Amino acid sequence: MSGKINLPHSCPKCGKVATTAVELDKLFGYRTISGNATNQSWCKECRSK
Repeated sequence: MSGKINLPHSCPKCGKVATTAVELDKLFGYRTISGNATNQSWCKECRSK
């Protein structure tokens, strides 16, 4: 996986925080932009609402 992964990362909507890559994958997931993976900005819970 290449791209920019920022830790710690917090959801701008609810404030949930991921401090490790495992938490980031579980709580936020990843998206691909221009062939590079980056973390989702909103957590999975907020995106599903």
